[in-house]
Amino acid sequence: MGKLMGLGLLYSFFVALVVSLVIKGSNASSFMGRWLVAMGFAVVLILFDTLGDMNWWYFPSNWVRAEIIDYLVMFAVSGAWFAWWLGRDKSMA
Repeated sequence: MGKLMGLGLLYSFFVALVVSLVIKGSNASSFMGRWLVAMGFAVVLILFDTLGDMNWWYFPSNWVRAEIIDYLVMFAVSGAWFAWWLGRDKSMA
């Protein structure tokens, strides 16, 4: 179980790195714009991963609903932090 948890942490770190680089490189100058970029990743993952599994492997709707909520909450919280962090006043740093 430890190896799987370590891999999960590595994957999560990689996703966070990619999302932060895309937010940083985007033209979004407001908090909401940066947050919406992060939420765009959640929508893409839901459409390609979760709904794809439901379509091809006939996953039950209660599993799919929980996965969708998980993605939305995860990206809403981490996206809010990224949006705040990348938009903070540079004179404070």
